[in-house]
Amino acid sequence: MRSQERPHFAIIYDMQTPNHLRIACRTPESLATRITKAPFRVIYDSGELGPLGYQDEGVIVPELEKSEPLSSAELAHLAIDLDAPDALRLVKVPQRTNAFMQALGRSGLLFESGLGAVTNAGMTSLAQAHPGKICTTINPAIGRYVGLHIDAMTPGEDLCQMMMGVACSEGGRGLTFCPSITADVISEDLRYAQNPADRLARREQIRRAAAELQGSVVCYTLWLEGSSPNAETYEAYANFQPHNMLHDGTAYRATQPAAVQLMNTGSVGPGSFKSVV
Repeated sequence: MRSQERPHFAIIYDMQTPNHLRIACRTPESLATRITKAPFRVIYDSGELGPLGYQDEGVIVPELEKSEPLSSAELAHLAIDLDAPDALRLVKVPQRTNAFMQALGRSGLLFESGLGAVTNAGMTSLAQAHPGKICTTINPAIGRYVGLHIDAMTPGEDLCQMMMGVACSEGGRGLTFCPSITADVISEDLRYAQNPADRLARREQIRRAAAELQGSVVCYTLWLEGSSPNAETYEAYANFQPHNMLHDGTAYRATQPAAVQLMNTGSVGPGSFKSVV
């Protein structure tokens, strides 16, 4: 019956947009096993925000309970050949520091076997989330979830800086992103917002852009599987640009606490690590 059909979320594509995200994979069908789409909504109601632990001024939240597979056309639009440079990649990285850093062309990092964390003097961060959370980023000033967001930059920071997120615990993690909402929605005078009032205005610009597209575009989630501490590899996503695209982590599918290690890596090429998809 038609009333029982799953909803299909319309997607707006702009093939000329340079910020359009592509995901390196062997085939669109292989990518299909690791990616879902879902609508998102903008919440301003304080009565809903507070009990859910979101920041009081409003959030953009993916409705992951409404997630569904991508169509063949949508997969073909996102998928790109494994050899494509700079595409978002889902890869397996070795747990042992030497091999890991050799592939990245860096050295001097530490390895912590408990969660498999790789740390390096402030250039990395480890974020562990409880199972079932649709958003995982927390505003440290107020201890509340920020929802989907675009990372703030400081003057001189690279808008196109690429990062890697390593799922370094047994709990699976996901990266939710919306390529239709990028840093282009932020006015030039707020691009490097520093004081609280400007940062609030910056976040409001992003929320307004999301509200205008609510119901007409979707967000995607790329799902990573967790690994036991004695496994040989961890799964990671690479070549993500947090200063440039609406995104957040998620532990929605996790059944136990899930940690992700974030690192500024620069571009990770097709020969650096084995592809998962």
